[in-house]
Amino acid sequence: MNTNPYTPPRAELGVAPPRWIGPTIVATVLLYPLIVLTGLYVTWGLATLQLGRPPIPYEQPDGFAIMVSGSVTAILLVLAPAAVPLGFVASILFPFARVHTPSSVFLRSASLLAYNGICAAVFFVLSHDPYRVAEWFWD
Repeated sequence: MNTNPYTPPRAELGVAPPRWIGPTIVATVLLYPLIVLTGLYVTWGLATLQLGRPPIPYEQPDGFAIMVSGSVTAILLVLAPAAVPLGFVASILFPFARVHTPSSVFLRSASLLAYNGICAAVFFVLSHDPYRVAEWFWD
């Protein structure tokens, strides 16, 4: 029996994960389309810096940074069909990455609208891109 009132009970002695991990994971899921878009443009920008001009389709410059950035971006793009629907669910369940606070219907609706806006903006950028970054990336 614990007689010291200043020590926690045995159930509370375990190591708890930091409180910032949950919101960070939810924020990453909510910002996933922007992360993928950023990865595409970082890879394209590194190729542009190496070549001295924008790359054309079927032109793959060599370089460690381009290889790493391209590999990470390709993995993110392959995971996108699972991550984007997960983002819709996360925007409803955890509006604006608020994991530990209760939320209202308005906050959930605003979060879902913001996530739809992010997805629409990424789609607009990729469909109206004059340098055809996605086409260059997947060739």
